[in-house]
Amino acid sequence: MPTRDTAWPTGIPCWIDVMTPDVQAAQQFYSQLFGWQFADHGPQYGGYHLAASQGRPVAGLGPVMREGEPTVWSTYFATDDIALTSDRIRQAGGTMMVEPMEVPQMGHMAIAVDPQGAVFGLWQASGMIGMQRFNEDNAPVWNDLHTTDVEKASQFYAHVFGFTVGDSHMPGRQDYRTFTVEGEGRGGITALEDAPAEVPPHWLSWIMVADADATAQAATERGATLVAPPFDAPWGRSAIFTDPWGATLAVMQPSAG
Repeated sequence: MPTRDTAWPTGIPCWIDVMTPDVQAAQQFYSQLFGWQFADHGPQYGGYHLAASQGRPVAGLGPVMREGEPTVWSTYFATDDIALTSDRIRQAGGTMMVEPMEVPQMGHMAIAVDPQGAVFGLWQASGMIGMQRFNEDNAPVWNDLHTTDVEKASQFYAHVFGFTVGDSHMPGRQDYRTFTVEGEGRGGITALEDAPAEVPPHWLSWIMVADADATAQAATERGATLVAPPFDAPWGRSAIFTDPWGATLAVMQPSAG
């Protein structure tokens, strides 16, 4: 089973979390869907909970900070120098929504916005590295950016994180590019297609599951709405849904072999 106990290299999506208006109900929804166990780290962390799969952290869940704030899943990139990465974001035309700040005994975080408007996070680990399970059932497996300008977005993230963005045209996608860190594919950048005008550029997190159809059905039975009903893709059987509070998440059942 893929696990990790040391800090992730710069440029790798190392964590995902969701801020929601109903923490208790959201915990119940995701624990029933993925079997996650939640641990509250106390009021000093603002009601933030770590979600674990088989005893190891895979995601976070916390309360929205302000009433009416959108409920979204966020992708965080690892960095070994959060101040330097923040400077590179500004140099490349991005902005800092939340400047680097310490999370006691855990690490340092920041929130940024790329030039096309997609929000993403930074994480410099100390006591908490981010996800410790990945690429297995009920754990994160992929993150991709859906943007209005694939070329400019590719240049931005390559400058900020130093990773390589290569052409990877998938069937059914006009323009899908995979970015690699240390020679391994870690995520994608693609055109924002067929989305309502009000949907902004965004990062989409994917969770691996044993049965995409069953997971999609279980999600809808618990109040989720399907954005993309189960479909076959080059990487496997997939589905995309919004949870009962509006946060979008994707699931993937890898192709056999």
